[in-house]
Order: sequence, then structure tokens, then C-alpha cells
Amino acid sequence: AYQVLYGIKKVTKPGEAVSGDNFSVFWLPEGRFVAGLSDGMGSGLQACGQSETVLDLMEQFLEAGVSEETALGLINSASVYEKKSCSTLDICSVDLYSGNCDIRKLGAAPTFLRRDGQVEIVQSFRTPAGLFHHLDPETQSFRLGDGDTIVLVTDGALDVFSGQKKEEQFAALLEEQTAANPRELAAALMEQLMERCQGKARDDMTVFVGGLWQRV
Repeated sequence: AYQVLYGIKKVTKPGEAVSGDNFSVFWLPEGRFVAGLSDGMGSGLQACGQSETVLDLMEQFLEAGVSEETALGLINSASVYEKKSCSTLDICSVDLYSGNCDIRKLGAAPTFLRRDGQVEIVQSFRTPAGLFHHLDPETQSFRLGDGDTIVLVTDGALDVFSGQKKEEQFAALLEEQTAANPRELAAALMEQLMERCQGKARDDMTVFVGGLWQRV
């Protein structure tokens, strides 16, 4: 019944060769769209390798038919066992038949849902993979409709704001945007984030935008 279009913009921290953020997008045979976003600890090559490994594991587990809850638990256990530095993991899964959306997180930044011109914030307890032997992944579920937009970000995108309510400031910025096309919206958001930090990002920044539309 639905299709997903997406756009993504990344900015690497000045002085680093690569970003510590990575993302993954794929479709599962049962009609689910999955987007994953991971922020490696720190920045540079080591952080990039950490986040890339987390996303590779996620893809392998989900494509093998493992549930998302189990996959997150296995990834966390692997991070603890291997004593890797902590990485976040953000999974957005959308059922393209019903529009049901599941957001699951391991330490990831909040997710933003835009519908009918209003923005809702999907919060996180911010505990990254690898800190605890037993960790219950956070899950929030809701129904998406035609024209609804999901925005995933890494911490760097929120760190350009000052004060305590950074999520609320990003939500207000998102509400101001007029672009509906996900690629245009991701580009517009990153442009304004760069303006706010005067072109010098304090950390790697990634903005992922996914839009859901009914098939005609």
C-alpha cells in the first residue's frame, strides 16, 4: 500500500578523514523497509569501523529472519563480549502494507516524526551498545500515514544547539521546513545546521529523512 523515499546528508568533523557515523537502508522480503543509523564512539576511522560493524551485524541478523528485538540484544551482547567501544544503533522499520512503524534504539539520539505540519519527538534513554551485559532495547510503535516523515539524526546534529532543550530546538527547526521531498528536506536541514555552527561541526553530523506515500 505504501512506498518509502529517503534522503540523507552527512558532514564529517573537521580534521577527520571519514565520518564515525554510518547508515544502512534495505527492504526485507515480507514487505518491510528498514533504515539503520549508528554513531561510533568519537570520530575518525576507529569510530567509522565500530558503527559499520554494528550495522553489518544488524543487516545480517534481520536478513536471516531474526526479530529486531533479538538482533539488538545480540548486537549488544557482542559489543560487551568483544569489549568494543560503545556505538549507538537506531533502527526504523516500516510495514509497507499497514504503515505500522517501529523505532528501536540502543543509545541513539531522539527520532522526529513530522505529520500534518506538527513534529513529535521519540525520546531515548541514551544507553549505547556494550555498556551493560543485559539491556532491554527501547521500542516505540505508531502508525504512519500518507505524507508522514521520519527524521533520524546522530548526536552531532543536535549539538549545534545551545542550552538543555536541544531536541525541542531541532523539532522547531523541522517544523519550519517546507520541503516535502526527503532529499531536499535532508539537505535543507543540514544547511541550516551548518549555518548554526558557522560551518564548523563539533562532531560528525548525519540527518536521515524517510517519507511514506501511498501507492497510486
